[in-house]
Amino acid sequence: FSFNELPEKLGKPAEFIHAPVPGYEKHIRKTLNRTFRNLKPEMPMWRNNWGIAPEGTPLDEPLYGSTTKLGDRSFNNVSVEEIKKKVLKVEYQTIRRLPRTGYLLFTVKTMADDLQ
Repeated sequence: FSFNELPEKLGKPAEFIHAPVPGYEKHIRKTLNRTFRNLKPEMPMWRNNWGIAPEGTPLDEPLYGSTTKLGDRSFNNVSVEEIKKKVLKVEYQTIRRLPRTGYLLFTVKTMADDLQ
């Protein structure tokens, strides 16, 4: 999910928003749809994730990336020099169903710290 694509994604189903996530259709879609369907306005939810990314990775680039990005997110030689070229990205999300419209509101806060 990229905020650069936000206008195209507003009002679309989760399948459209999460289409680039590897394994989404096979492993995530059914559970995510059930979770969203059962989300009540009085019971918002939150989640977080983290990952190691190459130095200079934009904050809005997903942590999971794609299979072509996988090599950028792995350590070839675990050395102090290699680790110093990476950043720790942490993402916090809240998801709330709006009471009047029934729409889902996502908030996302992403932070990155150098591993130097």
